[in-house]
Amino acid sequence: MDGTTIPPGGRISVEFLAAACARGLYPTSTARGQGERVPSGSDHLAAAADRTAFAAILDAQGRHREALAPLLEALTAVEVELGRNHYDVALLLTTMGGVAERAGDFDLAMSHYERALRIKRRILGADHADVHGTWTHLAALRRASKPE
Repeated sequence: MDGTTIPPGGRISVEFLAAACARGLYPTSTARGQGERVPSGSDHLAAAADRTAFAAILDAQGRHREALAPLLEALTAVEVELGRNHYDVALLLTTMGGVAERAGDFDLAMSHYERALRIKRRILGADHADVHGTWTHLAALRRASKPE
């Protein structure tokens, strides 16, 4: 198997995705540096969704630090396509906050949650359930990271 065909049984591992990245079949910042067409518009958002899915796989495997890089690439793409204060940006920031928290980087997690909260409050209003959920994550993180 060459690392680019789906393995028997259709199961795709992180190693398979890494091999696809190395061959330029999965868009990454390094692949773009090698002359690959940079996705734009809906292609750009589809690539961001792929990066987010890849990050979820890494996160589920306990590889939290590694999951942050594709999430950052996805965030950049979504900000370019939809704007820095779009609701989808807030959703990605909330996801990034959770991953950073699981990675033990509480300052980064707090920063992501705080920015997500500002965007959500502006779009949804202070009384929306999604805003309250983000507040809850942020409050729990602040309590957990407070020195005794």
